[in-house]
Amino acid sequence: MKLSDKPKGFTAIELLLALGVLIIVFVIGIPAFHSLNSSLALKDDAYKLVNSLRMTQNKAIVGEAFSDHGIYLHSDDFVIFSVDEDETYTYGTTHDLTDGVSLSSSDGPEVRFVRKNGTATNNTIILTDGGGNTMTIQVDASGKVSLL
Repeated sequence: MKLSDKPKGFTAIELLLALGVLIIVFVIGIPAFHSLNSSLALKDDAYKLVNSLRMTQNKAIVGEAFSDHGIYLHSDDFVIFSVDEDETYTYGTTHDLTDGVSLSSSDGPEVRFVRKNGTATNNTIILTDGGGNTMTIQVDASGKVSLL
């Protein structure tokens, strides 16, 4: 038999070895992908909350509906609201957080911006994902909203 007559292809051992390497790569990569996905969901929810806080502050500054405006915080969502001079609350859009992300507040369940000047109640909001990662949002009395 000549050298050129040798069958071409992979042996079973070579295929099993390649398959084993692929399985090891996937086993190592899946937890890293899950952690990355969880971290991205946390950041997305934090930016969504910051943008909603700034939007409600803008509504208060321009005096929309002659009301104060704010956000009411729950552990798995937040709700935009307005409050008229008689302290009557009108609730608007509810924004759900991504599954696995929760929020807590150190200074009460609501952040309220005062009509015309946009000042606010002090509040520190902490968002946490399932992996223990956190992001903190600070709202100070002047109305400044900061993502820490």
